[in-house]
Amino acid sequence: RIVLASAHPAAAPARRSASRGRSAPGSGAPGPAPAAVRYTGSPGAPLTLLPLWFATQFLVRPASAEIEAGTASTALSAEECRGGASKPACTARPFDRTGDLAWSGNGFAKPAVAKNTVGVALHNQAWVNDGAYGNGSSWIAAAANSWVKLDLGRTSLVEGIRIGRDRTGAYDDRDPGQFQVWVALSDVYAAGDEASDTTEYVKVFDSSTEAFSGSIKGAETLTVRFPQVSARFVKLVVASGAAAIDEVEVFGQAGVGFGAAATSVGAATCRPGASDIACTARPFDTASDVAWSGHGYAKPAVAQDTIVDAPVHRPENINDGAYGNGASWIGGSAGAWVKIDLGRAVSVTRLRFGRDRFGTFDDRDPGQFEVWLATTDAVYAAGDDTDDDQEYAPAFLSAAHTFTGTLAGPESVVVEFPATTARYVKFRALEGGAAIDEVEVFGTPVTP
Repeated sequence: RIVLASAHPAAAPARRSASRGRSAPGSGAPGPAPAAVRYTGSPGAPLTLLPLWFATQFLVRPASAEIEAGTASTALSAEECRGGASKPACTARPFDRTGDLAWSGNGFAKPAVAKNTVGVALHNQAWVNDGAYGNGSSWIAAAANSWVKLDLGRTSLVEGIRIGRDRTGAYDDRDPGQFQVWVALSDVYAAGDEASDTTEYVKVFDSSTEAFSGSIKGAETLTVRFPQVSARFVKLVVASGAAAIDEVEVFGQAGVGFGAAATSVGAATCRPGASDIACTARPFDTASDVAWSGHGYAKPAVAQDTIVDAPVHRPENINDGAYGNGASWIGGSAGAWVKIDLGRAVSVTRLRFGRDRFGTFDDRDPGQFEVWLATTDAVYAAGDDTDDDQEYAPAFLSAAHTFTGTLAGPESVVVEFPATTARYVKFRALEGGAAIDEVEVFGTPVTP
């Protein structure tokens, strides 16, 4: 259906994908539609959680969709002139990329690739997700039924895209005609490559079924929405030859990927209980980490078990504000958990962890992992999970995403999910003997 309104898809903000190399192709088969879940722990303590995208590893074929003519994102700065042309042909204007999972400057997404492109500098395929509107920052297809692809850099819950021809309003030509949106979990991401697209991509939107005229009026922005679908790659196919697109923005909920660690704020030290490189620990910037046990709210972490009772591998190291093998926890069994009491209710949106942010050790991977949240934990103690099945609910399960279960040296894994109010965070590593140097939690404290 076509809706003439100006609302935009809601989204969470978004370096490299957590999928190493080429992962297994997506099923292409329709899966169950995501269902909203409301979990209630102890009486009087409801916990509303995210949609159950983790319940399926398959792409979900939407049952309905909509397209609307709306407004573009807010401009961030003055117009620029690109590509060696003169105005207005060269005009480009950076816009607010908040929530755009496809922006190539967000630390995860890659520059776009296309099936073909007209041979003009200011119409490069990479302009499609460079964070700027305008003819001087656009892609123009060289033939009918051309496509442009976006690698989001991590598996995300995609629920819509936004496109336009020239959001500065200088040009009103080169309409896309009818267009389609396809998504995939895996792809050989290269210009001109579509060899496996029939088995990897699933169509989630077709404008020809939505009474779309095939044209975009001047500075108009088209917003397309569809039910959430788990994907890493987004493909836009335009029917018209020589169609021009100045930007493709993608919205939804980000998933799991690799990101930068926090900045070090002190010299490395050697913790007792080990020698040489095994004892190394270094403090980092904990300003925004609500799980840090040193800010007066969060409590030292507790765990199900620990591989050895040595100072360098105890549970309380998980949120002590230091990276390194000398400030880590090593679980004693497969599926071992570590819990953090944040000390207050927090609207949690993101979690970051690593094995050894110094890069000295590259062993003891977590395997697949889980993040669970709770508003109450009656017995916050080492080894106690008696009531966890009633108190905790899942916020993120890596098995539903293209995470390999491995970390390379100093990498940090970043997990994002819809804002969820919680006081307790439970991190569970499914691989036995997994080592974690720190679990950082991000969010906004909830005012009582």
